[in-house]
Amino acid sequence: MTSRIVTVRTAKLDLPVNNFCMEDNTTATINPEVRILKDGPILIKGMFSFKDSSGQITTGEQELYLCRCGGSKNKPWCDETHKTIGVPD
Repeated sequence: MTSRIVTVRTAKLDLPVNNFCMEDNTTATINPEVRILKDGPILIKGMFSFKDSSGQITTGEQELYLCRCGGSKNKPWCDETHKTIGVPD
């Protein structure tokens, strides 16, 4: 199955760019991009830290797809339910 991402709105987070130390003692810049995908989820992509519900923090280059339709069985993650029920705008 081939998926195609179509962007309807893009925004850079209006936050100061921060440098942080990675586990291998190199530095990286936190500068994520947030996109609301047409008829789909919210995509957060780039170098950033993410803290999950168990408190575990993951830092690095990441792509996260967050549910926007409200129907995902794995919230907050997108499970592609929007393809069946649609996304309210």
